[in-house]
Amino acid sequence: MEKIIITTPDELKALVKDAVHGLLPAPAEQKNDTDAANLVEILAFLKENGYPTSRGKMYKLTSAGD
Repeated sequence: MEKIIITTPDELKALVKDAVHGLLPAPAEQKNDTDAANLVEILAFLKENGYPTSRGKMYKLTSAGD
């Protein structure tokens, strides 16, 4: 014979939430994409994508119009 469990709607909701939470991967960190960035953010972005550079190099490239 199967067991019958009596519970409140709130307890049932918590049980389902915990069960589903255990199955789903953790949400990825959300990045705030904007149309503008400062020099520090640009340097970090370039480094993350395999293009490490310095402040001086960035200033030189932008002043030269490259």
